[in-house]
Amino acid sequence: MPNVTRNSVKSSAGAGASKMSEPVSASCVSQKASPPYEDTEESEPAWGIPGELAKELARLSALIVEKSDVHDKKLEEIRISTSATESKLADIVNRIGQVENRLCFLEDEHERQKANPAATVDEVAVLQQKLDDMENRERRNNFNILRVFFLFCFVFCLFCFGGFFFRWIPKYWNSSWLLVLLMEF
Repeated sequence: MPNVTRNSVKSSAGAGASKMSEPVSASCVSQKASPPYEDTEESEPAWGIPGELAKELARLSALIVEKSDVHDKKLEEIRISTSATESKLADIVNRIGQVENRLCFLEDEHERQKANPAATVDEVAVLQQKLDDMENRERRNNFNILRVFFLFCFVFCLFCFGGFFFRWIPKYWNSSWLLVLLMEF
C-alpha cells in the first residue's frame, strides 16, 4: 500500500495547501493532475461539482485542516508529557536497580548472620547475665531500705513505749532477745 500522510490528502482534496513534501498515492496524483479548483459561482469546477457544493466542501476541508492542527498540537503535548513520563520512569527504574543492589547486600549479610549465630547467642547470654545482676542488686538495695525502715520503726517504738516494754519484758522473757535483734540490724 502506498504511503499517504494527512497533509498530502488535504492538499489533494482542495484544501488550498500547496505543500507536497510527503509521498502521495496514485489516486491523489490523478487528482493533482486535474485543473485547480476555482471558487466561482458562474462556472463549475473541472470536477463537475456545483459552486455551492464546492464552497461547502472547501469549508469542510478548511474545518478539517483546523481540527487536524488542533489535534496535532494536542498530540505534541501528549508526546511531551509522554517523554517526561518516560524520563521519570527511567529514573525510577534506576533507583529500583540501586535498591535491588542494596537488598542483595542485605540478603548476603543475613545469610552470613544465619551461618554464624553463636556470636549473637553469646552476646545475648552476656547481656542476660548483666540484667540478672542488676535485678539482684536492686532487690538487695530494696531489702536494705526495708531493714533500715523497720529498724527505725523499732527504735521509735522503743523510744516511745520503752518504759512500758522494759517493765513487762524482763518479767516474762529473757531480755537477751532484744540484743540479738539489735545485732542483726
